[in-house]
Amino acid sequence: MSLIRSFQDTRKTIARHGGGFNNGWTGAGAVVTGESLEAIVTGNGTVANPGIYKTLDSAPVIGRKYYIKVRFKVTNAVCQSVGISYAGVSYTLKTSPASDTVYEVSTVITATATTADFYIRQVYADASTANDKVLYAYDLVAIDLTTEYGSGSEPSASDMDKIKGLYALAKNVTSASFSISDFDSLGDKVIQPRSCLEYKEDNGDWRIELEADISYLTWLANEYILVVPTKANGDQPFRIRKVSLGDSVVKVVARHIGFDLESYILQFAFGYSYSANIVSHVNRTLGLAIPSSQFYARRNR
Repeated sequence: MSLIRSFQDTRKTIARHGGGFNNGWTGAGAVVTGESLEAIVTGNGTVANPGIYKTLDSAPVIGRKYYIKVRFKVTNAVCQSVGISYAGVSYTLKTSPASDTVYEVSTVITATATTADFYIRQVYADASTANDKVLYAYDLVAIDLTTEYGSGSEPSASDMDKIKGLYALAKNVTSASFSISDFDSLGDKVIQPRSCLEYKEDNGDWRIELEADISYLTWLANEYILVVPTKANGDQPFRIRKVSLGDSVVKVVARHIGFDLESYILQFAFGYSYSANIVSHVNRTLGLAIPSSQFYARRNR
């Protein structure tokens, strides 16, 4: 009998905060406030480069390449620059940023140290000028490219910007047939549910609704992946999207991992003129994300 297995999804990203810096970030020469998923970083007058930092879950490895993307803004016209530091590398995201202009900047760095603290800072002429100056930090993505793509095969930042919707999927999504070889272990926990129901619509939603004892709560958290035996497609991965608690039970709704695609606009670049074969290839590639489903692509005229 196949098992239901829980996996924490740490294979691709060392940090993905879903739009925010407000969870677990500490001020560095700054007071940190915020609502929703943003951090409002206000200089306290003690340093010229106030910011925020957090120790990420996975320590960097010297020599590996990391893709970093940050979205931010400042609210003044005297900021000299906004930058990050991570893995022994400091990088300027924007010099002389305009007031109240949101920037989204990406880069690829090569780790020179194992320091896991990630900083984002705003820089001013001196500590006095920095006092009460505000930086809004909205979003961070950090991906270990060397682990994902192999040493010497890491894509550039511009390439990652184009394919950003694809890294949430299983590595083998573009193979001849869908594979869950990334999930061939017992995972972080084997789940023995009280009930597990599969719902699948033709070319539509595909989800499971699972109920288990409250003792499994640690392994039934949002963003965890459950590998579940399905009716017609063998073991398949489902990402947990909703968690609710009852009387000594935890209930989750998880959608097939292929539906990670719906949060992104996919960009395909071709060095050839339009043809039916190209459209067929795109349709096929998308279709492999979710077995037994079909997708349609068309030319943007």
